Amino acid sequence: MSGALPAVPGMNFDIFQQLLAVIGNARALYEQRNLVSNGTFGAGIANWNATDGVTVQPEGPTSVLVLSNWRDKAFQNLRLDPDRGYVLRVTARKEGAGKGTVTISDYAASPETLTFTSCDENTSGTFVTKTLEIFPDTDSIRIDIGETEGTFRVESVELICMKQMEDN
Repeated sequence: MSGALPAVPGMNFDIFQQLLAVIGNARALYEQRNLVSNGTFGAGIANWNATDGVTVQPEGPTSVLVLSNWRDKAFQNLRLDPDRGYVLRVTARKEGAGKGTVTISDYAASPETLTFTSCDENTSGTFVTKTLEIFPDTDSIRIDIGETEGTFRVESVELICMKQMEDN
């Protein structure tokens, strides 16, 4: 097979290299803006505390966190500036009966929950994105992921400072 490809790069080589650099830069900026460590599960379960049944599986070009039993849980503790507002944005899909939940709490006020059901889907097999705004009273928050029955697939969990959103 050696020699089957020319030694000289093709006419689109420079454009392709520029595109790869732009994509790499966009991914780095996204990761920098998201306060959740490994919020896209590209590094598996790293930075998440999870029960034994929680897995990360490839799905298309991404990785998804999969909870398939009501006992399955994953959570992450984060430190942040309590004098700012934040947007929690979760992209997920619930399969079967029950509900999938992503709860955020600051240990001082009532927790807030995003709930996903199989009725959320516009078409079968699609992910749904839900958001909520939070204004924590403390410098620590916890994000919990759980489900009641069926399978809950989470594609991404993002926590973005609203000030950063206004600046960009």
